[in-house]
Amino acid sequence: DRRGLSPAQRLQQKGQFVARLRNRIEDGSFVSELLARVGIVSLSRDPRSILMWSHYAEFHRGFVLEFRIPTMGTREDLALSTDRLLPFRVQYSSERPSIKIGTELPHDIVQKLILTKSLDWEYEEEERVVDQVSGSGIFAYRRDDILCSVIAGMKMSKLNYERLGSLVEHLAKSAIPHLRLFQASAVRDEYRLQVNGHPRIAALR
Repeated sequence: DRRGLSPAQRLQQKGQFVARLRNRIEDGSFVSELLARVGIVSLSRDPRSILMWSHYAEFHRGFVLEFRIPTMGTREDLALSTDRLLPFRVQYSSERPSIKIGTELPHDIVQKLILTKSLDWEYEEEERVVDQVSGSGIFAYRRDDILCSVIAGMKMSKLNYERLGSLVEHLAKSAIPHLRLFQASAVRDEYRLQVNGHPRIAALR
């Protein structure tokens, strides 16, 4: 498309394009260049996963942000997909995905390269926000629209819990009236976490 080729020229040059693409995939440059242009936000569907708290929240001393993703199926949703952190579900597989050069759409290639992981990671229940425009980095998002709760780890220090509580209270008064702070705790006699008082998580089994 960028070269403005006619249909006939596209047919004539397809073999060359596929050969170049195959070489770039085999030497790793295709993946490197693609990932250099992509930014990813990794999210999880399970806020009570003991392994996730251990790996990504300082062994229960950190905190979790809960997002409510509004999707009404409108054009606005698509335009604001990155700002609203609209995620795609990661697929887990025992087989490494292969790319059929010249026959797959770009979306399918992205799915295989960015949204597929080994079955060993299935416990994460991961969803990813993929930004192919801004690339990697730290960017503003529609916090006032989608941030709905903060969950402190069960081993968070009293001082940090008080600091976190002050921040949540400030945001609730200034920008996010519905924002609330909760704290995870261990279920007695079970290797399981609970979030008492949380209107959605408390009902999960």
